[in-house]
Amino acid sequence: MLLIELVAALAVTVLIFSTSFLNHVNLWANQEVSDFSVAAVGDWGCNSNTSKTIADIVKSHPDLVIGLGDNSYETTGNCWLNMIKPLTGKIHTAFGNHTLLLN
Repeated sequence: MLLIELVAALAVTVLIFSTSFLNHVNLWANQEVSDFSVAAVGDWGCNSNTSKTIADIVKSHPDLVIGLGDNSYETTGNCWLNMIKPLTGKIHTAFGNHTLLLN
């Protein structure tokens, strides 16, 4: 009998939690969402094209910048890290095979 009572109590708890959670999801879904912009870039390198790309991203004022990998083809990431300073606080990046296989 105790097992049945525990299962029933658990079921009621799950039902209450699920209902509460779904109500919050509905509230979030009904709220108006402001514009959100994202820039995503891969194979950056460290040259004049990189500078132009970064300048274009800065001009577009994205909320988030995603680095898709292969950030630098140099022996260190210093050049690329210096170039992306205008994106500080907005950029999150992955590392590609060129980034990880530097000499």
